[in-house]
Amino acid sequence: MKTSRSSPVPAVDKSAIALIRRVLCYHAPPFTPLEELLPALTSSPEVDLELYAFLAIIFRDFIYSWYSKITTDNAFADEIIAVVAHCSRAIEERIRKVDLEAFLLDEIPAFIDNHVKDYRLALARHNTAVSPHLTLREIFHNFQPHPALSSSPDSEKLYLKLVSSGILAVLLPTEDLESDCERSLVREVLSGMVLWNVVDKLSEPHIIHEIIKNTLELLRAPMSPPSAPEPPPENEKPPMTHTRRKRSYSEKIPPIPPPQESNGSVKEKFHASEIPTPPANYKLIRIPLAMDNLLAATFRVLSLLRTYLSSFITNLHSPPPPPPRPKKPLLRMALFRLIPSYLHLSTLQPWTLSSLLFFTKPFTSRSTRLGLTLDNLLSSSFHSYIESPSLLVQILRSARSTLFPASPEPVRAYPTPKEKVQIKHTAEEAIWEAIPSTIRKVYFGTDDKEEGLAIVGEMLLKTVQDKEINKHLLYNLLDLIVGTLIPELTEEGPAELRRGRVGVIDR
Repeated sequence: MKTSRSSPVPAVDKSAIALIRRVLCYHAPPFTPLEELLPALTSSPEVDLELYAFLAIIFRDFIYSWYSKITTDNAFADEIIAVVAHCSRAIEERIRKVDLEAFLLDEIPAFIDNHVKDYRLALARHNTAVSPHLTLREIFHNFQPHPALSSSPDSEKLYLKLVSSGILAVLLPTEDLESDCERSLVREVLSGMVLWNVVDKLSEPHIIHEIIKNTLELLRAPMSPPSAPEPPPENEKPPMTHTRRKRSYSEKIPPIPPPQESNGSVKEKFHASEIPTPPANYKLIRIPLAMDNLLAATFRVLSLLRTYLSSFITNLHSPPPPPPRPKKPLLRMALFRLIPSYLHLSTLQPWTLSSLLFFTKPFTSRSTRLGLTLDNLLSSSFHSYIESPSLLVQILRSARSTLFPASPEPVRAYPTPKEKVQIKHTAEEAIWEAIPSTIRKVYFGTDDKEEGLAIVGEMLLKTVQDKEINKHLLYNLLDLIVGTLIPELTEEGPAELRRGRVGVIDR
């Protein structure tokens, strides 16, 4: 969490640092660097700063509100921070092994597309002869039943406790998992104070409207370049490493000066006195060129035979893994099916959608040179954008300002119905401004702003107006994320873990 000395700390960073010091490091000297007081959560100090700002808000609003009435000792908070740091570093290692391209562009959009289609089908069947006595929520729940959203009022919290128990069974160290007190406290913090509050807040329609507005502003704003690493102080030596230093391409190797003759001319030859004299009984053995080539070819064949024989013996004991699954072209992933489905292009502009599918056919196949080149270019651009720490920092800042605006202040008050309408109107304007004028005329059939905002609210934002239906999507996404990062909890995971460590938490 170091900042560059050459430029001042941004205002958002200053407020985050002040919040962290006031909540998590109130017992430490005021000028001690944060990296000496708090353990690293990830490999990026900038991301750690934003995560600790979130953690400070959770401690301030949901833990210290009751813990400060018992004692002022900070040992409990330090233990929770240590556990969170251990789990976050383990999750980061698991994220590195996930195919982010398929996960973010194919699996998650497929869930959202299925949610939107089921909502529209439930809306079409509502108040009809097919289901005359069922509410919209009941019809949708029949399409996508979830155990967390059953008739029991405590089903959500029980389900989140079960998910939290499984997560902790995999990520916690064994000595922490065997402590009943620590396991129960951490599980309650994770399920009741983190997951439940996140799901409850993100399912609110006005929160989704603000997320849409902030996302569009984030996509339209240019990303700041990564900051240069901070040079070490002059009186501090760089840390010793065990890797050999590589020469930079900009460094030039100084040439070796050849010997000079007496007249000053430079020639590439040695003096006669410098040439070693062979012994008297020395005889020069000359090998014919054909024999030399034959010996070289023989040694090369023997070396190849040795390599193949070693590989064959190895494969006999451990068969090679199956070949990797062929990569799905990026333009064929579910994201590019979700966009026209969400925008009603199949009904509003069927000829436009059919024309786009026809003309983009050569670009959506990796079997052609053009499609392979375009797919590699898009994939490289996606990874360079999504793996940048600055993107995650901006997302965390935007999420913090949406969920907890003015973080040093008390928790955000629930908006009034009039404020909800204003928030929705702001999201409609953000969507309208993000669409180019030529596309607005073709898609909406008008360039009038008032008519366009009404169409945006009716066609694009109507699917997120019910909080209980939004929870179906969030719980399905939670199951997908947990199952991807922690496959041990799924049916395909190791059976001994499901019988062993998971059983520890149910005592």
